[in-house]
Amino acid sequence: MPIHKNPVTEGQIVKKDAKGIGRGHGENYVPYLRVGDFGSKGRMHRILSLDGRIHHFFSDLERDFYYMLLWKDNIKEIREQFPLNREITQKIADRAGIRHPADPKTKVKIVMTTDFLATVFDGQAEKDVAYSVKFAKELSGQRTREKQWLEKEYWAYKGVKWHLVTENSFDRVAARNIRFLMDYYQDNIVADIPDALLPAVVEQFFRVPHAKVARNCEIVDEIFGLQTGKTLSALYYYAAHKVVPMRLDAVWNTWKTDEIVDLEQLNRAWEEGIYDAARAVGSR
Repeated sequence: MPIHKNPVTEGQIVKKDAKGIGRGHGENYVPYLRVGDFGSKGRMHRILSLDGRIHHFFSDLERDFYYMLLWKDNIKEIREQFPLNREITQKIADRAGIRHPADPKTKVKIVMTTDFLATVFDGQAEKDVAYSVKFAKELSGQRTREKQWLEKEYWAYKGVKWHLVTENSFDRVAARNIRFLMDYYQDNIVADIPDALLPAVVEQFFRVPHAKVARNCEIVDEIFGLQTGKTLSALYYYAAHKVVPMRLDAVWNTWKTDEIVDLEQLNRAWEEGIYDAARAVGSR
């Protein structure tokens, strides 16, 4: 975690609490820690996400894991940099004989945070799941392990499952591919796209699976008289909405159709009639 621009004081903590920082849901949630609270050292990210608010991440690993959570259909909300009740973490630390995290200058006990608190629907009800995201090398230090233990015990006290996530816990290639697709999520991308376009794209992929995705999409652009690149953008939109299955775990180096698109899954969807609505028109 980077160092605060300004030393933490009791007054700052009281002010944050009065403003409701670290509380709320959806676009009204404000993370307890934000990129602007720290100096420029390190890799930090602000991302405007689908819920309409800015999300704050303090490492590439946090950002990548966020996209993995975002891709899950059962995740209903993601709140990053979520504050822990300081009275509770202090009691846990005191009982265990562990020094509670404090500002190095003011010695004020800081408000600890969890990297992600996700609201998950398990098929019957919604529940919270907490995630701490750390590079594996960060966990070698005794002090880091103590802080992780405090966080884990806090969520156990709250009855919330807690998971420690490292770079070995998920596929970062998939995370990068999801991040790419999310740039095409907005509906305005397909605002003037004909209904027959998607079936035409699917048929073109089956027809020339080894061609580059861009070339196959250019052919469909020509069929429908669209500006070059329109079909490609629409394809990524449909992929972002999981209508067209993509091979998220593959490194998209050559950008060939069979490298990027999961043609086997696409074929099953085709046979099930998912794209039947305009197949005849798309086959012209």
